[in-house]
Amino acid sequence: MKFGKLLSFKTDGNRVLLHFEKKDGRVEILTEKILNVFAGFLSEEHRSKAIEGEKVKETAFTAKQQGEAVVISTAAVTVKVYDDFKVDFYAADGTVLCKDYRGERTELPRISEAMIQLMESEGHQYDKEAEDAFEVLKELEGDESFYGLGDKTGFMDKAGYEYVMWNSDLPDPQVDSFKSLYKSVPFFITRKKNAVFGLFFDNSYRTTFDMGKEDAGYFRYAAKDGNLDYYLIYGENMPEVLSGYTYLTGTVPVPQKWTLGYQQSRWGYITEEEIRALADKMRDNEIPCDVIHLDIDYMEGYRVFTWNKDRYADPEKCISDLAEKGIKIVCIIDPGVKLDEGYEVYDTGVEKGY
Repeated sequence: MKFGKLLSFKTDGNRVLLHFEKKDGRVEILTEKILNVFAGFLSEEHRSKAIEGEKVKETAFTAKQQGEAVVISTAAVTVKVYDDFKVDFYAADGTVLCKDYRGERTELPRISEAMIQLMESEGHQYDKEAEDAFEVLKELEGDESFYGLGDKTGFMDKAGYEYVMWNSDLPDPQVDSFKSLYKSVPFFITRKKNAVFGLFFDNSYRTTFDMGKEDAGYFRYAAKDGNLDYYLIYGENMPEVLSGYTYLTGTVPVPQKWTLGYQQSRWGYITEEEIRALADKMRDNEIPCDVIHLDIDYMEGYRVFTWNKDRYADPEKCISDLAEKGIKIVCIIDPGVKLDEGYEVYDTGVEKGY
């Protein structure tokens, strides 16, 4: 999406409204260290699934025309906005945090139409992804490390990887190149030799994060739909950046103490006898286990909300006995109901139109 020339701007409360030739945008100041970049494609306001409540604090800032840029400054961060809604962020001392990439994107070669036709003729399926509705390219200086993005494969530092925010539960080997797992968290922290900041891309559509895999000159995030809606979160260190992120999204309540202990979990415990033997072994070896998880094998034919009485003759007693050893049981509950007439949960759902 091209915005065109930056024609004018004005302030409206905590927002700096930017008028371009083809499309308007805005920069919103939430705190002196948290700023939002927004352009409405699907709606004129946020459609957030992550941020609830008012997050704007009364913050002193200035906005003025300076050459080709509109310069917006708080006590901690300076933002420079140029034609085509190019946005650069700096710390108050002038240190570059991140700048929009000015060059052209160099897409990696994609599979040819001829190869797709050959694959399909041999019975293989090929998922032709739709074009991205918009994208953001940010310059790479070369010393960046990226941390975050949720439940993903690969090294802790995500530099050089590409990920897709599209939750998947695939049985394929989860090697480094695996792009999607169970959770999508479109937030990451960038650490450089002289700065640290976070970026939260608040878009719930299928999004891609390329952390320099496609080109060593930039990192990229893009979405199939929704709004251009991202937050720059500045901090003196990583904990401060993370604190800024949780200021936006909230924090979890303090959990029960036992949830912070060692939890034993794997797929493959079939019977009550195995679970009891496992618990005994934990105690015999003085392993401070607080929780054992049961996977789908405790169910009757993989039907949620059932117990296999051949494998667990008295589930209530089993759970009670383990509790006396200081071990709690957590049972998996799948978010899917087996299609099986005569199965009470399925029949009730069909009857009531769930």
